[in-house]
Amino acid sequence: GNRFDRHIELDALVGDMNDVVTSLVEDRSGILWVGTLHNGLVKVDFKPARFRTVNSQSIGNASITALAFGEPSSLWIGTIGRGLWKYSKNDASVQELNSDLNDATFRDLDIKSLFYASNGKLWIGTNKGLFVHSPAQNKTEEFDYCANEEFETLLKNNEIRSIAEDL
Repeated sequence: GNRFDRHIELDALVGDMNDVVTSLVEDRSGILWVGTLHNGLVKVDFKPARFRTVNSQSIGNASITALAFGEPSSLWIGTIGRGLWKYSKNDASVQELNSDLNDATFRDLDIKSLFYASNGKLWIGTNKGLFVHSPAQNKTEEFDYCANEEFETLLKNNEIRSIAEDL
């Protein structure tokens, strides 16, 4: 089963940032990526124990609400009102995902959850429903989970706070 093999005191690593941790994800090399409400993205390296805020003029101190790893070197970053971003660990570049979502963009939405599925698609839960992005085609669509008109707005006007894959 799952077990926790280390206990960390984030305050000891990042000092008193007076912030709220909203999301955590660990990469394959053991680096912990921390999304915060006021200080943007924080990278915590345990060997040696140090941290740094990932300062990007693009996202700056955006309120980060969701993190998900995609391709081995890509970290997807969801924000409140600042859009959806892709951070490349290879060159530390940050790129905004620009998608036309029926007269809206991700900057018009609050991203609540992200999930990178085994089929290579990024699922995006927002305060206005569920979206799916295909990085290979660079295409984003609102998820239409059923053709039944009676249920048409079931997900559209609801917050999607968590996404999981049934393997």
